[in-house]
Amino acid sequence: MTQVVVLALPFSLAWMVLSNETTLPSFIVGYILSFSILFALYGRDGHSPKINVLRVPIQIFWLIYYIGILAVDILVSGVDVAKRVLYPGKDLPINPDIVPVFTQDETRDPIISAMSAHSITITPGQLVVDFDEDDERGVVMYVHALDIDECSDTLAPEQTRRMKLFKRILGHD
Repeated sequence: MTQVVVLALPFSLAWMVLSNETTLPSFIVGYILSFSILFALYGRDGHSPKINVLRVPIQIFWLIYYIGILAVDILVSGVDVAKRVLYPGKDLPINPDIVPVFTQDETRDPIISAMSAHSITITPGQLVVDFDEDDERGVVMYVHALDIDECSDTLAPEQTRRMKLFKRILGHD
């Protein structure tokens, strides 16, 4: 914990330089952000994560790539949901249902499960409503879909794609 408190100081100074605000409130904001990030990385036990500095640029590349894919998914899903809502007929063209999706994470890391759930939930038309621990296949996310006919065949392949990207982003590939 002492490491986190001390390491947050230079990061908060860097925050002040990058934000071009050399004021006490800017330092406090930078310190709180730095402390929060470092605490999340180090955890309560104080063990530092193993970071391979040479892999950081490629991990940043995969993060930017993932954000781009997520942005396109959000845009396409948003247009689809808007068309359904604005459909001129009497009935909304939806077929809602809940479908199980396995996270496909053999480590059962709660961070990866949360990232997967966030990726699904942030796209319009789908929402993770529950998690369950399956002894054999890992963590199961229950996804509510606006149109089950459209997404039932794509949820598992999309999760496979997400898992590959998460592993690359986190440096597990």
